Amino acid sequence: MPTVDQLILSKSVPNERIGITDTNMKTRTTLWIAVLGAVAFTLSACNRYSAESTEGWVIDADTKKPIEGVIVVAEWQLHKSTVGGRIPADHLNIMETLTDGNGLYYFERWGPRSAQWGFFIDRDPALLFYKERYKYHSLQNPLRSEIDNSKVRRSVWNGKTIELKRFEGDLKDYASHLSFLHTSMRSILYGDKCEWKRIPKLVLAIAKQENIFRKNNVYNVLTSLDDISGYKCGSAEEYFKSMQTKN
Repeated sequence: MPTVDQLILSKSVPNERIGITDTNMKTRTTLWIAVLGAVAFTLSACNRYSAESTEGWVIDADTKKPIEGVIVVAEWQLHKSTVGGRIPADHLNIMETLTDGNGLYYFERWGPRSAQWGFFIDRDPALLFYKERYKYHSLQNPLRSEIDNSKVRRSVWNGKTIELKRFEGDLKDYASHLSFLHTSMRSILYGDKCEWKRIPKLVLAIAKQENIFRKNNVYNVLTSLDDISGYKCGSAEEYFKSMQTKN
């Protein structure tokens, strides 16, 4: 004797013979859709994050005077679990700004936003400070004994003064120093969602420095505008030209 499930899957047996009407089928389908929708909503709600505002000051390490025009990038990167451990995933947010005449930078609060894939650990936001002829500087929240699962993200560097030190050395030394900057920014510069468009000031500054190295025959691994151009994001040069036209 076939089971009810087998009869349901059989195209040769009408629904009426097993006591299932079109109305019952529609009711069950609607119920399943509602259940799946509720589950999806719950999962989305569990991964909704926001961030507090972050501000600080940047000064010269030697003169202690404020530095104007420092490019500051804030990065909130999600992670995902794999067999080999946690690895970086998508970015929930990326912000960029410049320091003013007082060396002040400011990122406004944001959120809540849903993280469809991935989760935060305890280092976000990562902060990057760049100014030509200075040593670039990066900061993260310190490691903790337990992962910070809070839904409101905050930086321990909020309200702090950051010192940048002028780079001492020739162009070859500077190119070597900035190679580490290139490595730390790869997930943004070469992301498959054109994340580099979120940090136009830094992209142009890096491209300018790469051009200086190239003209002086100094080997470097910095990213040029051609490097980040592609079929997904289009021409970086044309993108920045269009931005200048709009402004």
